[in-house]
Amino acid sequence: MKIADRIKYYRNMLRLSQDFVAKLIGVSRPTYTKMENGDPDFTVNHLRILGNLFKVRVEDFFKPLTVAYQNASPLQHAQFRIPQTDFRIPVKEAAAALLLSTEELLTWASDKENHSQLKDRQERATQTYAKFKTVDEAIRYTQGLIQKHLAGDAIDIVSLSMQEFGLWISWNNFGPFSGIYLEAGTEVVEGKTLPLPIVAINSGHPSERQRFSVAHELGHHLFGQRGKIGSPTKPIADVDEKEANKFAAGLLMEHSRVVKVLKEMQEFYSKTFDFPSIVLLTASHLQVSYSALSRKLVALGMVPSDQIKPVLTAKVRELELGVSKRQRPQPFHMQLVKSSEETLRKTAFFKYDEKNGPRGPEDIRFLQDYSYVEYLHSCKAKPPHDSSLIFREVALYVKDTYPIYVAET
Repeated sequence: MKIADRIKYYRNMLRLSQDFVAKLIGVSRPTYTKMENGDPDFTVNHLRILGNLFKVRVEDFFKPLTVAYQNASPLQHAQFRIPQTDFRIPVKEAAAALLLSTEELLTWASDKENHSQLKDRQERATQTYAKFKTVDEAIRYTQGLIQKHLAGDAIDIVSLSMQEFGLWISWNNFGPFSGIYLEAGTEVVEGKTLPLPIVAINSGHPSERQRFSVAHELGHHLFGQRGKIGSPTKPIADVDEKEANKFAAGLLMEHSRVVKVLKEMQEFYSKTFDFPSIVLLTASHLQVSYSALSRKLVALGMVPSDQIKPVLTAKVRELELGVSKRQRPQPFHMQLVKSSEETLRKTAFFKYDEKNGPRGPEDIRFLQDYSYVEYLHSCKAKPPHDSSLIFREVALYVKDTYPIYVAET
């Protein structure tokens, strides 16, 4: 494996963009793209900076890449274990995402300290898999569980899916698709079956899109829909996808909660903002997309007739600029990363050294995910930042707090 391929592997593992890494090593984005393709080469100083970022030594960039639970290339391995016809995502991208998610889950499940929680989550996952025949009954059941999973007016869909339904949530990059669902018992790697259902979410999408994707994949679990790896971002003529979309929309934008928040926004902002901006503020409080909420409000007859066209044709970016001074995202504080690190240090699956911090990229990834979930818990009345920002901040925290090399910047 070439050095450039190994660097690309680590960058994708930590969900970091080419633009971010390019700025970090002091080159342009186009130049960095060429470097990941093998020409020009990375300099020694580049490797030192990237070694600090990925928590690997420079000499490791020259070694063959080995991944736990993987004894073939991702493409070959996933094709062997899962029928290629099941992949909607390009197979190579899907395979990489699934193997990273699988490795995380198997590492966590192998920790004896997690066995009690694993058993509880397995029971919940088994009891709810293919439990419902209709969207309405699935929504009624789920609505009865959300009270302890509310973050302000929005549902904390990640904690709901993990704690109530036993799903394993993982964030990955895989092209234009939104999410992946694999039921428990799937053999992704030889001799290793999934102890829990996996939901892999595209970390490159906006936070409200990610939330909808989690709810969408939860729908696949509740309806027992399988064999279609990759939920498209754009609508397609597929009954299962439409059903999962209907469930996600009904769960995240439940009628009474939408009415309550919209009324509050109108009372507070009617003298300050026009109706499309009030819809945007309502969407922010519910942590859903403007387009999804605007369509739902029109369908419910909650938009005045003279405002239907302005609401449906509004340019979201212009609306966001108009209300940004009043409605900023929930701040992300580095103390949250530190407290997450302290919590993970008490576990056996998080490999940590007192002096050097997380031991490798796999452990940085655990810290990224744990910090992101904790951050979502803190979002009450304000919308969250995109996950990509939290992943970057965690990577920078590890790089700056536990450097392996002194590198020129």
